[in-house]
Amino acid sequence: MGLEANQVRDTEGAWAAGRQLGQFTVNVPRPIYVADMDTDPGWSLEPRWEYGLPTYTGSGPKAGFTGTHIVAYNLSGNYENRLTTKYATTPVIDGSSASTLTLRFRRWLRLRFGDTARTQVSTNGTAWANVWTTSSSVTDSAWQTVQYTLPAWAAGSPSLRLRWGLASNSAQTDLGWNLDDVELLGGGKLDATPPTPLLLAADLTTDGSPNHSFTVTFTDESDVRVETLSSANLLVTSTNGLPLWQSYLAGLDPNNPNDQLRLRWALINQPPALRLDWHTVNGRVYTVRFSPNLAIPSSPLPGAANLPWTVSGYTHALDPSSPVGFYQLEVRRTE
Repeated sequence: MGLEANQVRDTEGAWAAGRQLGQFTVNVPRPIYVADMDTDPGWSLEPRWEYGLPTYTGSGPKAGFTGTHIVAYNLSGNYENRLTTKYATTPVIDGSSASTLTLRFRRWLRLRFGDTARTQVSTNGTAWANVWTTSSSVTDSAWQTVQYTLPAWAAGSPSLRLRWGLASNSAQTDLGWNLDDVELLGGGKLDATPPTPLLLAADLTTDGSPNHSFTVTFTDESDVRVETLSSANLLVTSTNGLPLWQSYLAGLDPNNPNDQLRLRWALINQPPALRLDWHTVNGRVYTVRFSPNLAIPSSPLPGAANLPWTVSGYTHALDPSSPVGFYQLEVRRTE
């Protein structure tokens, strides 16, 4: 970086001489591979992975983030139950000229808890390593930009492949993967570290305060863009790991990490039954609910609705023809 002559002068009219001020290096990431989905990227697609125009009737993308076409698992609906992992895999990518590699793409991903989505990399098409994986619930409602730094051993390989996988359990489904604008970038340094939030809030000293002001400050290696931030995006939890309103409703001590509302169970063999017990609090009523499948809304068990706090257990006779079920304990204040 230099200063041209006759550009800067002092109050007495003397001009600074032209000279070099210093230097710095700019290391700009360069595209190694790009699949913008405007044309068929030629990926290897296992059954029900598709390239084309999405035709979802409910939630889900109506087109790509750029252009109209995408790669997705089932362009017209949800993935199925009990799905063994199915993959969409890129062709071989030459990354031999790159000392570092970063994967960046747009996703619209919806995943039920217990189902699995993953992104993987390989240098030989046989041994694969996770770049990212989750079995938690994912509820994208718009296109999201994500990026991941690939392992150091992947950089410099002339035979890279990337793939996206999807698997499911036996209950509930969702849209799964939708992919657009896939880029593999070599060299340079991308900001792959998420922003760090810092909460500044004064202590609450008055009971029943309906409003409380606070400040959230984000820091990042590059810059920060806040899409939305409101009370709906923040959750106030306590030492027991529950939101404060849940602790209040259930009569729990928010400062006791062991004070939680839990169902304990014991199996009775003859006749087959399940004994359920829970800790009760004065001023609450309890309802034990049951569903044979997570896809079916639960309903109160017979004689187990609005139990007073003096009742802390319930025995449920089991149906041998339907041994699987899901139990839920509901609590309400009576005051």
